[in-house]
Amino acid sequence: MVVHTMTPPTAGITFWACNVKKDDPFMTSPLTIVAEFRIPAEHRDHFLELCAYDSAHSVADESGCQRFEAVCPLDDPQTIILVEVYDDEAAFEAHLATPHFKVFEVAVKELGADLVSLRKTARIAPRA
Repeated sequence: MVVHTMTPPTAGITFWACNVKKDDPFMTSPLTIVAEFRIPAEHRDHFLELCAYDSAHSVADESGCQRFEAVCPLDDPQTIILVEVYDDEAAFEAHLATPHFKVFEVAVKELGADLVSLRKTARIAPRA
């Protein structure tokens, strides 16, 4: 069951909280990972090369990786957000064990990139 809780608008913004359970009939399979990084300006280009490397190998080499994109807010070039779509939790766990992810993981530390947030999300609409 999906439970939506609406908080009264603040400055014209509505906030939603969603409690989704794994057996929820409204939740469909793909698992989307949203990882936000802050990158030192001097390492941004190298970090983007690493994102392209990890993305290309994830989509090409992992049957459970449906999509892997790096995006950047238009007003904040030092923030990079990775949006990764996997068949399920097992496919994401398999991704974490791949050689290309290990290269990315080590380089993130060496470049001084900060992981701001990592969210595992489930698609609830559109329904499959």
